[in-house]
Amino acid sequence: MSEQYPSDADLLALADDEHTGVEYIPTGKTPYYLEFRKLIQRLTLAAARSSDLRPFQASDLTIGVKPGRCVIDETTVNFTGDGEVALTNNATTKVSLDAQGDLQTTTGDFPEDRSTFLPITAVTTSGGAITEIIDLRGEAFLQSPIPRDGLWMNTLYTGDLTANQSDAVCAMIPVDGTITDVLLTIGTNIVSDDGDDGVSVMVKVNGTSLCTTNPSITDDAGSGRRSTAKSEGTAAVLDSSHIQVSAGDVLSWAITLTNNGTVTTNPADVAIAVRILPD
Repeated sequence: MSEQYPSDADLLALADDEHTGVEYIPTGKTPYYLEFRKLIQRLTLAAARSSDLRPFQASDLTIGVKPGRCVIDETTVNFTGDGEVALTNNATTKVSLDAQGDLQTTTGDFPEDRSTFLPITAVTTSGGAITEIIDLRGEAFLQSPIPRDGLWMNTLYTGDLTANQSDAVCAMIPVDGTITDVLLTIGTNIVSDDGDDGVSVMVKVNGTSLCTTNPSITDDAGSGRRSTAKSEGTAAVLDSSHIQVSAGDVLSWAITLTNNGTVTTNPADVAIAVRILPD
């Protein structure tokens, strides 16, 4: 697809670019080579940031990555550059930068959590030579905003809990994505002479249990407000075969109360938070 230039008259009337400060060479200006070098110097300054972390071919089966600064996983990374990144022959090698400032290579997929790395390039090789270099840096700075913590969906059972609660629909999932966390918080924990007494919650997606280990909090965690978000109680262990969800899927939960001992304080105000990382 061709792109039109402004008219000849408009081009000849241009003096400088307001965004970059690059000056156009006036017609008839001499010495022309000095004005041309000024133009190149100003263009180089304007384009400097576009070269941060830029991939380039270094040899038949290696690439380099230019120095640059960026922020990954809320960490400022000052990358000093690398001119010898080895590639796999007859394959496509993906290169990324992690929060520790290290380049990572893979012939598979990038990690699912896009917040933990910055994509650099995908390089295809064949017969001992590079056939294609795709610059992937635009995937990092040209993306729709997604909350850093993903999408949190919360539900609450209020008041004293004195009996099991059967499956209750609590939310409809609004996006395609991956469930990464299930957290349980109890506003008032159970107090019992049996330390194993407490509360566990089964979270389901479309009627199928999401966890291989359900989050739970028992008397042993101590009285008052307790939360698996603070490593209190037993953390949820997700079932990897059920964590991929689609818009329109339904979340439900069931609460199990264990009170084999003598209970002096009932648990109260049970809250569940489910974190979804959108695709």
